[in-house]
Amino acid sequence: MEVPAEVLVDDPIGIVLKNVKTKLLSNKAIISMGEKKYVIDTKPLKIESNHLFPDIYFGNLISFEINDNHLIVKIGGQISQAGGSIGDIQITYIFKDKMYQAKSIKFKPNE
Repeated sequence: MEVPAEVLVDDPIGIVLKNVKTKLLSNKAIISMGEKKYVIDTKPLKIESNHLFPDIYFGNLISFEINDNHLIVKIGGQISQAGGSIGDIQITYIFKDKMYQAKSIKFKPNE
């Protein structure tokens, strides 16, 4: 019988902090990763500017899944405590050097 073993996984928050630059304005959120830049119109969320976080926050909403034998972590981006979700950072991992390391990172805005 095979016994499951723990495997190290690169910290997803650390990966976001190293690879994602953000800026939050009163009517839009800007997310930059390398050459890619996403601008999200936050007006439809109807959040008053005094209820906005100082910047986009990643860390409250984290989910792990396996899809086609790949470990995928989704980290929700929030701009406010009340209904401020703007989309997910999605990190796909690869097993290398006896641990899971980030292979790709992308942003998927809410539709």
